[in-house]
Amino acid sequence: YWPSVFCVEAADLKAQLTLGNGPKYLLVDCRTVEERQVSTLSAPGSIIISADDLRRQAADYVNAYDTIITFCTIGGRSGKFCEQFVDELVDNGHVGPERCDELRRKVLNVLGGLASWVHHRGGLVDGAGQPRNLLHP
Repeated sequence: YWPSVFCVEAADLKAQLTLGNGPKYLLVDCRTVEERQVSTLSAPGSIIISADDLRRQAADYVNAYDTIITFCTIGGRSGKFCEQFVDELVDNGHVGPERCDELRRKVLNVLGGLASWVHHRGGLVDGAGQPRNLLHP
């Protein structure tokens, strides 16, 4: 993947979300609208937004959340997004270059994406929040 992107294991994320006493996470689904309509990860009590939503309010979200966790189907697109997002924050002047390393530890990617999430028995929900046993084709 990308050497500058820190990752979290799906099993560890699932455990933290289940316990509910971990850091304040913002979950970012980096897949297309069509893919997200089929299903996304089930994380009751957590906020899940799109990559576009994160970009639109980058500074607000970065300041409001302890950790931003990105995911996609297998982790490739979301890993690339992590790298680009932090670079954009610096390039656009939202944060100074001295905070780049700090941000790389705050914006994480789910290693293996939704495939790993499902492998570790993480649930999926559709766009209405109803349980779903289907990942986009």
